[in-house]
Amino acid sequence: MAAQNSAVMRLRIPAVAMVSVLAVFVAGRAVIPASAPDLPVLQAEIPRGHIGATDVASRTPSAKTIDGDPSDWIGASTRLGGTAIYSAGEYVYQDYLTDDHGADDGRDVKRLKTLDPLRETEPRTYPLDPVAQVAGDEFGIGGPPLVSAQPQYGDAHLPGRLAHEADLEEARVAADATRLLFLVRTTGMTVVPGTAVLVLLDTAPGGSYPAPGQITTGAEWAFLAAGSRILSATHAGVAIACTGCEVATDASGFVNTMEIAIPRALLDPVPDALRVGIATGVVNDAGDGLADVSTGNATADLVNVAFRFDEPVRIRMDRDQAIALHAGSMDQFLVPIDLGKLTGGATQSFAPGPGYYDRIYVSHSPVNREESSGGEFQGAFQHYGLYIPTGYEASKRSPATVWLHPRSSGNAHLAAAWVPGIIRQLGENRHNIIISPSARGSSTWWVGRGHEDFLESWGDAMASFSIDPDRVYLAGHSMGGFGSYLIGLLYPDRFAAAFPISGPPTQGGWLGAGKPIAPQNDGDVNAELLFNIVENAR
Repeated sequence: MAAQNSAVMRLRIPAVAMVSVLAVFVAGRAVIPASAPDLPVLQAEIPRGHIGATDVASRTPSAKTIDGDPSDWIGASTRLGGTAIYSAGEYVYQDYLTDDHGADDGRDVKRLKTLDPLRETEPRTYPLDPVAQVAGDEFGIGGPPLVSAQPQYGDAHLPGRLAHEADLEEARVAADATRLLFLVRTTGMTVVPGTAVLVLLDTAPGGSYPAPGQITTGAEWAFLAAGSRILSATHAGVAIACTGCEVATDASGFVNTMEIAIPRALLDPVPDALRVGIATGVVNDAGDGLADVSTGNATADLVNVAFRFDEPVRIRMDRDQAIALHAGSMDQFLVPIDLGKLTGGATQSFAPGPGYYDRIYVSHSPVNREESSGGEFQGAFQHYGLYIPTGYEASKRSPATVWLHPRSSGNAHLAAAWVPGIIRQLGENRHNIIISPSARGSSTWWVGRGHEDFLESWGDAMASFSIDPDRVYLAGHSMGGFGSYLIGLLYPDRFAAAFPISGPPTQGGWLGAGKPIAPQNDGDVNAELLFNIVENAR
């Protein structure tokens, strides 16, 4: 019942928004006055956060061996999805997690052609986009794009055994006197060769050339690598020999890295700065190129693209990527990189500005597995939603609210993407940092691996941001409401108050005997912490 009520609520809110706003739009093409207050169903989207980077003292770059071992890459990562800094002579890009969905099949592009002009005119009509995702994902409602969609915008069809081989975790660029160096890390690697990496190098303005992945690019140089070799190399669309190129992959454990070295002499002359693009895909059965994963009227076979600094806040953080790949290009994501900064050991510090982030942390939990469950990959790289309010200063302690998502299509970014009023009211309006764990899936009821995720997300946030431990609050809806009871009663010393919303008093409606309706941990009631709640609540 809790799951059903949760789904109905998430559908009802955007559905009412659609009816209300379309009535206004069709009747008079009028917009809501700027002075009008936000309504529960009419909300602007939550803004993407951006970091501020500051140059600091340089660090001597490390010597790098192309062997798949990332330990000789010493630069620091921001751990904030969609951001990059120079560190120890490495350009370090942190990607979002679970955004490996490739090109849109054409349906979302069609829907957004109708909705984007309306949203640009009146930002508070943003909920019209999620309503189709709620209808298609929560209720399985089919129909035209305006009424049915999925939470992700990309529709790449990946072979089951390669389902997460291309989920980019980070990408790094470095250089020494004779080589350009690249490191790519994914959340999962279980097959070698399974992950394929495309590197584009744009050394001169103009041009239009075919490149691997069925795309067109202005970059003159394109290199496709997998396993231990270069699968293809082209200059201005013409195949060349990649003499002196090196590739190494390490898929053991949770390492999941590929290193690539390209001789500078191959590109001679190399400009002082060039634009770089990096993307991932999966290897075809023949092992000599990219697998055909596009669907609908898309043709691009790339799955995940690096250097996307302005992806709007969505469930899977892949809107701009899916649209660009549907159009057959990734050039809007090419980033200028200064080779002098790489060889000179350029290093930057950074500070998060106001807005919403996909925060990535490295899990050390024994529940880590290289497999997917409940819509989340269970590997060593995990994430949570993070909102930094306007006025946040690292030198001052801020209050914080931990938001626990509901069941069904629950996700770390559900509130920010589908019900932005939650983030705005609990975060921005109250000057609170928001921490929104993923629970490692949609229906973990915040026990088992979901409980592990809360503990690790909590630990990372408290260690990484300036939070007042005496002003931390707990809230959640439906399954998250139950989580508010559970976590609040298990760890009362961590919270000033809890705000459960529509939360069942027991996990999945447990009646005190037998197994819960939605059992976790093999239905072991003791392992599900239910008795602990009762004891602590006395």
